Amino acid sequence: MTPDQMSEPLEAAPGEPRPAPRRSRRPRFRAVTVALCAVAVLGFSAVSCTPQEVAQVAVSNAFEPGQRDCAMRIVQRESNYQADALSPDWLNIGLFQINHVHSDWIRRTYGYEFKDLFDATKNARVARGLSDAAQSYYGDRWQPWRYGGQVIRNGPCPL
Repeated sequence: MTPDQMSEPLEAAPGEPRPAPRRSRRPRFRAVTVALCAVAVLGFSAVSCTPQEVAQVAVSNAFEPGQRDCAMRIVQRESNYQADALSPDWLNIGLFQINHVHSDWIRRTYGYEFKDLFDATKNARVARGLSDAAQSYYGDRWQPWRYGGQVIRNGPCPL
């Protein structure tokens, strides 16, 4: 039976109710497919974010409100909001330019490999962990991002 024949009504015997016409599913399938494609295209175009917006979301998810402005200034200075930033010597990676010397700690604490820190969310999460550790150890939340590793107890943002 062809799709055209499927949409034609069937003959009913005299005195019997006429069966409902069978309709082809192809037009409905096409309509649903087109609608889903349109939604996907709109969705993908709506989520294309700038590097700064990606960094903002990652920082907002990792840091407390009172820490976010400083964290964003550090991200701007360290990587210019580029989640895939890599220092020329390949020792520092991602938004916060996390140094490779922390690799073992990162693996033990977060289960991430160093290369995973190209992910903005993971990089910001690790940066928050380093920040908390510096606050606990030195009393200086931003010590990892101070020039020369200087410690300023309860110090301001390093920028």
